[in-house]
Amino acid sequence: MNECKTPCRARQIRCHASWCWLTSSAATSTIIVSGNDDFVGSNRLQRDPIYTVQAHVVDTLGPSLWLSAGLACGWGGESVVNGVNKDDTKGDFLAGVSLGVPISATQGLSFAYVRTRTGQDVGANTDALLVGWSVRFQAWWAPRDGKTAGR
Repeated sequence: MNECKTPCRARQIRCHASWCWLTSSAATSTIIVSGNDDFVGSNRLQRDPIYTVQAHVVDTLGPSLWLSAGLACGWGGESVVNGVNKDDTKGDFLAGVSLGVPISATQGLSFAYVRTRTGQDVGANTDALLVGWSVRFQAWWAPRDGKTAGR
């Protein structure tokens, strides 16, 4: 399937709040995919918008040590091929937790669990464990130790 050839536009509304060591955010999105006139040969693919709602909370436990949790759901995105409705509306619920642990001043590890459940006939129920390694680089022009570079 070559449906990735078409551009996609996303519109998002986001709220963000912080209280001392706790940060939270909530967002809604609408993802609109334009039509694809070259979908599997000369077929035309169109897709309804996909709507999402998500919320996240992050707790800073110490320097570069954090714990986060998030919830999200998305629905819509029904496909139409050559004017024929495919009755494949998506409806998914996601939940996850993650932990970030520093291993040096510029490196860290993150561990996460993500659970996905579909509310439709289209989609998959998944459970995933993730491990990530990050390296933080500091540009030569960025402030260091509270001082402005070049001064």
